[in-house]
Amino acid sequence: MLVLTTLAAKGQQDNFSRVLYDATQYGIQLNSIVPAFDSGYVIAGERPWQAGLVIKLNEEGDVEWNRQISVSGYESKFNCITKTIDSCYVLGGNYGAGTEYHALCVKLTEDGDTIWTRAFGSSNMKITPTSAKQTLDSGYVMTGFVDSIGIFRRIFVTKFESNSNIEWSRVFSLSSSEASSFSIIPTLDSGYAIVGSVGYNSPLLMKISESGNFLWAKHFSFSTVYPGNGEDLVETDYGYVIRTGIGLIKTDSAGNVVWSTVFAQHPSYDYYEVSQKFFQSSDKGYLFVGGDCFGAEAIKLDTAGNVVWSMEIMLNPKEIIETFDNKYFIAGNGPMCGVKEYGYSPQIGYMLIDTLLSNLECAYNGYNSSVTVSTQAIPLDFSEETRLEETPVTMDFDSTSLYLRNGCIDINSNRTEIEQLDTKTFPNPVSDWLNIEFPQSPESTEISIFSIDGKLLLQRSTQEKSARIDFSAFSAGVYCLKIQSIKGSEFHLIIK
Repeated sequence: MLVLTTLAAKGQQDNFSRVLYDATQYGIQLNSIVPAFDSGYVIAGERPWQAGLVIKLNEEGDVEWNRQISVSGYESKFNCITKTIDSCYVLGGNYGAGTEYHALCVKLTEDGDTIWTRAFGSSNMKITPTSAKQTLDSGYVMTGFVDSIGIFRRIFVTKFESNSNIEWSRVFSLSSSEASSFSIIPTLDSGYAIVGSVGYNSPLLMKISESGNFLWAKHFSFSTVYPGNGEDLVETDYGYVIRTGIGLIKTDSAGNVVWSTVFAQHPSYDYYEVSQKFFQSSDKGYLFVGGDCFGAEAIKLDTAGNVVWSMEIMLNPKEIIETFDNKYFIAGNGPMCGVKEYGYSPQIGYMLIDTLLSNLECAYNGYNSSVTVSTQAIPLDFSEETRLEETPVTMDFDSTSLYLRNGCIDINSNRTEIEQLDTKTFPNPVSDWLNIEFPQSPESTEISIFSIDGKLLLQRSTQEKSARIDFSAFSAGVYCLKIQSIKGSEFHLIIK
């Protein structure tokens, strides 16, 4: 039975920022999200080290239902989700322990009821699905990577018939390098295009046939920067646009470079098992989220890869979606990294924003731009290896207790919060002077300002009932304000 406790009043279809969490030390995490069939959203993720998790949100961000899906005795999670033409959802993930994880594929109805489940794998392999899509023949295709001790990482692709039977399965490898796959799309010629990486700093574009046979592959070398992984792609009329860790690559249908751009200010990124996706907007441009727990951006690009606008966001983002009314729904994880490594349990954050940033405290104007870089496409030859076989699995389906609040995700601070002092800070965001009002005149209060990565920037003491801090010399960004007195301590996120 679903139990949902809401800690703040339900909002309307205005801009909002909300945090979803549970009461356990393991927390919850989002790995993928899709628009629902009713203007809401469906999240695929996990309760780390425990179970896969699927959460349905309405358009205001309230939870309508959730499903916790587990395999007894094993860790399980979902890394990807896609919508189907029969108004259902197909999820990809894995379950296992140690060095052996099998892939999972689950189909749910629009209301979260189970239609079928499938698992496949091989002994002594850790299989990590990263992307799943519906195919032109109403089946499904899934890709990801395979890890085995003493063997370079390999790419797998598995094709399912519409009735969930496995039609074919392939594993592709390079002789002298790691190879990973992070996204797959059916192409107009009935084949499939895959993006991923060679090693950890060279984006990969790979093409296979309708029956899964290798056709060609190219990886991309940049003249001046390390672009990270190839994380997602879309097919255009004349080729592909690839999202890398720090920009875009436009290719023709054979994988030759047409143009490539990188951001002048590179969003930081980690080597996640699940890549950060991008979204083609209604005007044929591109929506991009990048960053990590130290800071992140949402970026709108035109059809040539030029930055139209950028926003700094208080979230470790996974995906961005354009809504029917031309707003942007951004979803990801928390907490943000602060001046200590651990503190708050993993949580899910999401926000609905517009480019005016009205009525929102968790995003602010960015100043990014893009520059053209010289990029070379280098052919690669993959070989086909072990076939993955279907394996029996028994899955448990349940729901879990979730809690919801308004506001930004938490930040890991340098001290456990002792007591809320009910201090007021305004304005926030701030441009010059930040006003601080204490509920009563304290005997002595220490005020400290930290950068998001934990560097102490300012510290002063006061015995007054109010104080003013000059932020005019600080650059745009997010700061942590710590208030410490004999009654306890509290922390505020301040946006400049």
